[in-house]
Order: sequence, then C-alpha cells, then structure tokens
Amino acid sequence: MFSRRKQYKTTVIDESAVPVHNIIDSIIEDRDLTLTYKKFPVTEMEVFACVDFVLDREENNVREDFLNFAVDYSDDGVILINTESLSNWVFLTCLSYGHAMYPNVTDVNTIFSRGIEHIMYEVLSDLEEGNEDFKASRIHCIAYDSFCESYGEISDNKEEIYMLLKTLEAEIQKYDNT
Repeated sequence: MFSRRKQYKTTVIDESAVPVHNIIDSIIEDRDLTLTYKKFPVTEMEVFACVDFVLDREENNVREDFLNFAVDYSDDGVILINTESLSNWVFLTCLSYGHAMYPNVTDVNTIFSRGIEHIMYEVLSDLEEGNEDFKASRIHCIAYDSFCESYGEISDNKEEIYMLLKTLEAEIQKYDNT
C-alpha cells in the first residue's frame, strides 16, 4: 500500500502517489475527512492506513504527548469530560482506536470521541477489577493521568469507579443505539 520515493525520501500511497504526511496533515488541520477526500484521491481505507502507518513508524517522544481534560458536571450530576487540548500523536491514536471500534462512522470528532471514551472505559474497568493492566499502554496512561489531573485521584472506592463507568457506559450506549 505504501512505497518510498527515493529522490525525496517520502512515503507515498502506492496507487495515488499522495505523500502520507499530506494525508496526516489534512486530518490534523481540517478535522474533516470530507475535506481530505476532496483534496486527495484517497479512500477511507487508505486514510486510516496512513494513520496506522504513522503511529506504527514514527518516533514519538513521550514527554511531548499530552492530553488535557476538563471535568464538569451536568445539572443532574452526570460527569462531563471535555478534551481541552492534545498532541497530534494522542489525537491520531484516539482516532485509530475509535475507527477500529466504529468503522462505519465518518465524522472525525465522533470517531475521536468514541475512541477516547473506550480508552477511559478500559482504564476504569481495570481499576474496578482491582488491577492496573492499563498501565502497559501509553495512550491509556496518558488518558488516566489527564483525567486524574482534572477530576482528582480516583480512589479505591468501588462505588465511585462504578459511577464513573456507568456515566461512560451511558454515553457509549447512547451512541451504539443510534
């Protein structure tokens, strides 16, 4: 699916010769796959193959990757988690994760939201089960640390963890039923 143009040392999509970095730049800057498809002769499969290619091959410095959440509560006490800022690697990783979970969704913001919700759900599920298996995953650690910075430390209180899981389950279920 990919090849390198030796002259420029650029990785391109074989069929269209579009540079992978152009696709990634478009996704990050535009946050709209429709614009990416208009700019370049690529398919959805090629776009997400580019995302996975970059995530698999790029050298990433952990100190440069970040995610900042803002935790708030609705009028009825439901916890609301909003993403305030994030690094490109975190964005692309959540996008890849969300696309793997919901391959038929085409809206970048929805794909990202589903990805980060499932990552947080996995973190909280591990905590509810009394383990920290999530710490083996860089993206899960980044999400957990960001959540704790905004929400506060998640206690060993199973009731608190259960409440947080139910909030996320409601969001996930609401989307799954549409």
